[in-house]
Amino acid sequence: MKKILILIASILLFSNSCVIDFGCGFQIVNRSEDTIYVCFAKYNNIDSVKYGLGLRYQYESLLDETGKIIVYENDVILPDSIGYYGGRGRCKDIFHGNYDNKGYFFIIKLETIDSYTWEEIRKNKLYNNIIVTKEELKKSDWKYTYSP
Repeated sequence: MKKILILIASILLFSNSCVIDFGCGFQIVNRSEDTIYVCFAKYNNIDSVKYGLGLRYQYESLLDETGKIIVYENDVILPDSIGYYGGRGRCKDIFHGNYDNKGYFFIIKLETIDSYTWEEIRKNKLYNNIIVTKEELKKSDWKYTYSP
C-alpha cells in the first residue's frame, strides 16, 4: 500500500511540474550561391523586423554600436544548406501574431552585411523579401526553398 501511495504521489508531482511547450516551424532551404542572413518581421516592411533567425536571445540587439548587423556563425544559412524558423504554438497558429497570418522574411547576403550598415541596407533595399503562408507551407511539407 505504501508503494502505491508513493507511486501515485510521484505521478502527481511530476505531472504538475512538467511544462509542455508546443512549437511549429519550417525549413528554409538556401539554393542560392550566397551565404544568407534571414530576418523575421511582423509586417511586409523591413522596419518591422523583430529578429534574425538564429540562436541568439530574443531581446538581444541586432545591431552593434556602428549600426552594423551582428552576425554569429549560427545566424546564417550557407549555400545549399538548411536553416529553420520556429514559432511558438501549434502549426495551425503559425504567424498568428501577424495581422494577416503571413510570415514576412527579409533575406540579406552576408557580403552585404559585411559592407553596409542596417540603415544603408534598409534605405537602398539591399535585401530580398519573401512572404509565406500556412497553406503554402503545408503544400510544400513545411519547407521553403529560397532561390533568387
